[in-house]
Amino acid sequence: MLLIRLSSASDDLPEAVGCLRAALALRPDQAQVYNVLGRKQEYLDREAEAMSSYERTIELDPAYLLAHYNLAVILQKRGQTDEAIVSLRRVAAIDPGHPGPGAANERWKRTPGYLKWLVTSSQKK
Repeated sequence: MLLIRLSSASDDLPEAVGCLRAALALRPDQAQVYNVLGRKQEYLDREAEAMSSYERTIELDPAYLLAHYNLAVILQKRGQTDEAIVSLRRVAAIDPGHPGPGAANERWKRTPGYLKWLVTSSQKK
């Protein structure tokens, strides 16, 4: 976990990604490390790699709420709104009290999928 903290504090994103990959080479079962790696990859505009990291996080820990949410944000940015909504529904299934996108992160509110999510989630009530 120290490696995650060090890589999170690093301003050198490629170096941080390298550190996280090194950690995963030693312990490939660490869902949290994959999630942090995904965020770093997002910052480097490597969306496909970030999606893979979030998907691996979810494979290792299906209840890892933040990975589902992060994956939904990328899917929405890529115009895959329906898939993003599926990920957000998983967030709601894991934590029914979760306030939904936008409340957790302003990134989602700036996407066209936010309105669609609001409409579909209000229809389920």
